Amino acid sequence: MDAKNFLTKILAGAKASGMPKAVKQAFAKTFNSPLNTEWNQAGDDWEAIFYVDEMEHLARFEATGELLSLKINLPLGQLPDNIKKAVQNEGELMNAIVIKRQQKLMYQLIVRNQKLERFFLLLNSEGEVLEKEKL
Repeated sequence: MDAKNFLTKILAGAKASGMPKAVKQAFAKTFNSPLNTEWNQAGDDWEAIFYVDEMEHLARFEATGELLSLKINLPLGQLPDNIKKAVQNEGELMNAIVIKRQQKLMYQLIVRNQKLERFFLLLNSEGEVLEKEKL
């Protein structure tokens, strides 16, 4: 382990002091072999940023250990076809995040049009655009 990773792990552990046991247990039960986990407190909730299968994840837990949401930074090739099709006229896909919240899936996308303007899009799992905002 190099010095930078060692220091990062120490600092991440320091931020996680006071984390409820229920959060630690829920995280360990939910995610198999996470790498480079960093914890932050977000109000009353706890967020873990980590990697599984070389994909960045962000999980948010209540202090009771309930998983509130999970965001996964997806490679563009792993987007479902219906989501790709729904945004094909919006421009070039630049970034994709799948959000799992309360048994529902949503997709946060960043697209760039021919004028090189970037837009944030939020779609439901059926490909319906719920939000669109110029960045």
